[in-house]
Amino acid sequence: MKRKSVVSLLVKLAISAILVAVLSFGIDFGETFSTIAHADLIDLALSMVILMALIALGALRWKLVSDLQNPGLPLGRATVVMLIGWFFNQALPSTIGGDVVRGHLLWNDYLDKTKFVSAIMIDRLIGLFVVVVFTTVFLSDIDETLGGGLPYIGLLVLVGVAYVCYAIAITSDLLLARWTPFPALARFTAGFSKAFRAVITSPALFAKILAIGLIYQLAFLYSIFLVFESVDASVSFLEVLILMPAIQLISSIPVSYSGWGVREQSIVFAFGMAGLASSTAFAASVLMGLVFIVAGFPGAILWFIFRRS
Repeated sequence: MKRKSVVSLLVKLAISAILVAVLSFGIDFGETFSTIAHADLIDLALSMVILMALIALGALRWKLVSDLQNPGLPLGRATVVMLIGWFFNQALPSTIGGDVVRGHLLWNDYLDKTKFVSAIMIDRLIGLFVVVVFTTVFLSDIDETLGGGLPYIGLLVLVGVAYVCYAIAITSDLLLARWTPFPALARFTAGFSKAFRAVITSPALFAKILAIGLIYQLAFLYSIFLVFESVDASVSFLEVLILMPAIQLISSIPVSYSGWGVREQSIVFAFGMAGLASSTAFAASVLMGLVFIVAGFPGAILWFIFRRS
């Protein structure tokens, strides 16, 4: 591992550890561990089943995006690779580690590498776009829950930055590609931007992708709600619907190890403002992380089979 990668890993681990340590000042860990130990296993199992089904749904979205410019990705193979990618999203320091693994596993299957990489990036950006839209829709409700202040202002800035980034991604062939002194980067940027626009300007395709994104997001949030249910948290599905997309967006920032620490801080703060006890919120957050990891176990098994074959 390169020195730069080691430093990055250590920094992310340190940030996760510090954020969790800060939480310890306001949490009864004895109560938290007791809550985790007595969690309803049926609710947790159902949450994992939903997550694994969503991985297959995500593979369908990826195939639709890929087929527009680079046809030939079988749905079964896409599902297997997505399962492996989900595992690595939980196992690697970055929240986008699974995308890198997806690219690695199918790299030799495609002659046009630019279109292949673009399809993976577009798929990821469209999935995150649904989260941004959900966050935007519930901004007024979030404001009411958090009572304004710096956290809410920070969220507004993050949402604004997200929209600016999408605007740049869609128009980068007209902007960045002309300014970069690197011809290869200019070609990739132009190809990626044109492919992104082709997806969002194809009405039938974009409608299918948005429908998949909506179903995916609602089912994902319900799986999160089941985790809260498993610890008897006094949280409604509506509260999960309002608060969790913003937490997803914040946790997607690659500053900690697979979102650990950032997710816990965000959940304890946001749901605490909604009236949930800190120890219960922390227990639910830890269980979420564990459910994500366990849901990725099939991907780990497939990874070893993939390597041997």
